[in-house]
Amino acid sequence: MVIVGWPSAGHGIAGADLNARGNSGPTPLTQAVDDGFTDFVKLLLEAGADPNIPSEAGADLNARGNSGPTPLTQAVDDGSTDFVKLLLEAGADPNIPSEASVSVEEKIAFWKSQGKEAFAKEDYLTAMSFYGKVLDTDPSDATMYANQSLCWLRMRHGKLALEDALKCRMMRPRWSKAWYREGAVLSFMKEYPWRKK
Repeated sequence: MVIVGWPSAGHGIAGADLNARGNSGPTPLTQAVDDGFTDFVKLLLEAGADPNIPSEAGADLNARGNSGPTPLTQAVDDGSTDFVKLLLEAGADPNIPSEASVSVEEKIAFWKSQGKEAFAKEDYLTAMSFYGKVLDTDPSDATMYANQSLCWLRMRHGKLALEDALKCRMMRPRWSKAWYREGAVLSFMKEYPWRKK
């Protein structure tokens, strides 16, 4: 299929980056493969989408621990032989290290560092997204609940901050930071009229 006037080099008609990723989401091509949208996959490839870009934001193709699935590894995981063939014909590299080559410890360390970096930039939602990935993998990490509590508090969401502070304190009742987080949230919540006196 040929689309007249369709730009190349990975940019769409309006200059959109066809290889763009969200904070931790898939590229448009990986998402189209995962959703089984053959026509979209073909259009994206014809428009210049790179089949070798992993999904994780900021991923370095040569770094271990930073990359999510490429469109090809997603197609293999989904068992879609049609997409595998299509992507290989489009130049997908079957030798890019997959997410499976990364240890759980490396993933957790990466997510923690990304969360810390996002927090330092006051991007609390992104920080909590990374803290959430850690908790999905290791739900016993009380520090991540403390960190999430602080993020909620900075965004002025007292009830949610309190939930995470309480989880943290229940997991580590002798940890002073857990008590501090809970106290900070309770102090914050007292300042608002909706709180019963």
